[in-house]
Amino acid sequence: MELRDWIITNLSKPDYFHKYPLNWDILFGVVPWNLWLHRNQVVFASLVMDWGSILDRSKRIQLNTVRALRLISDFPPRILICNMARKVGMLF
Repeated sequence: MELRDWIITNLSKPDYFHKYPLNWDILFGVVPWNLWLHRNQVVFASLVMDWGSILDRSKRIQLNTVRALRLISDFPPRILICNMARKVGMLF
């Protein structure tokens, strides 16, 4: 599977790869973002963080995102995330 297809599949079909698909698409999108932030803090601010904090922070963001989406809509969270991503051109 091509990298592009793998990313799209993980974001749009959370049950395709993952054993526990509930909100996997949100976590899959949040973890790379937190890795990027961690990398920038290390390179540009010389801050060193525990790698475990990346996953903890990602899970908190995932939980807060799911809560916010439930407050604003009756749609399942992954449908909303994919629709919002398409609107802003995040999906290829």
